[in-house]
Amino acid sequence: ADEDETQQFAGVDKETQMLIQELQVRQGQLIGAGKLGEAQQLAEHIGHLAMLGRQLHSLRSRSEDIIAAQGPKRGLEEAARLEPIIEALESRRNDTAAFYQTEGWLEKMNSRFGTAPSALEQAFWRNQPRVCQIHEAERRGMLLEQLRRVRQYCAQHVRMWQDTDQRSPTFGLMLDQSSLSLYHVNTFVILPSTKPDSCSFVELLASSSQPSAVFVSHWWGEHHFAFMDCLEAFAQLHDFNASLHAFWICAYANRQHLLSDDITANPSESSFYRALRFTGFNILVVLNANQRSSRTYAQEAMPFTRSWCTFEISKCLGQEGSQLCFATRIEHGVQILTP
Repeated sequence: ADEDETQQFAGVDKETQMLIQELQVRQGQLIGAGKLGEAQQLAEHIGHLAMLGRQLHSLRSRSEDIIAAQGPKRGLEEAARLEPIIEALESRRNDTAAFYQTEGWLEKMNSRFGTAPSALEQAFWRNQPRVCQIHEAERRGMLLEQLRRVRQYCAQHVRMWQDTDQRSPTFGLMLDQSSLSLYHVNTFVILPSTKPDSCSFVELLASSSQPSAVFVSHWWGEHHFAFMDCLEAFAQLHDFNASLHAFWICAYANRQHLLSDDITANPSESSFYRALRFTGFNILVVLNANQRSSRTYAQEAMPFTRSWCTFEISKCLGQEGSQLCFATRIEHGVQILTP
């Protein structure tokens, strides 16, 4: 066992070794509790940490060699060029420690701020029962002010999240605002916060039913912050009151742990169609722009390739009084098109 541990930690810097050892203990506890999926996810994170630790060790050794070979004055100048890379790797390691709230990270936060992060407000990780129960999914709209809370929460926490979906182009990487999608928001915000009650996310925030004025059709892979920019622009154009007008967005409206209740064999009986009908077929289609410059590259206007989106758009065509709008985030702002 000692030989295996020595081989595993070969070339890994000391601080990363300590973090891995703490997480390995936690992994054993998860296995003992039968939480094999969580244990597997943690094992993947440990593997990424080991690679990161070897990179840190190598860069620091290289920095020391440069100083030794070129002398303190010139050597320090040359070694300084490696510091941004080292700092970026340390930041990724700290993000992982923060995500798991390890003892080492809690100690750092205590010494820096005088309080443990676990005592800070975690707005969407609720342990208490949900605020209300809304039986009809079509009445589970998200107010703009509630969407802003989600955006703020994501902005504050995204650097703590590591993409664990092997199908994702950012798999294994720490996320940031430029790579965050609704798939990630679902993983790190919606699913864990709604799990205790198997409720929708709207039911965590609402005090009563929240009828929607607009149905939002979109692709979950678009940039979350660009998506929010589109909703903000649409709301401004139509003089929405942030505390009164709601958007129907499937990720927040459907009960993600009980999807069979909302997604039926007949699409016309699904929560999607009921919400479309409830809004008077008033639909906003959010189109992703070209994301070639980001880590989540996809072709433009992905909703036109998604069966649910095309179903939603088709149901609006020919409906008396229906309104169909398109919005997309481009380099210099949001463009909105109303045919």
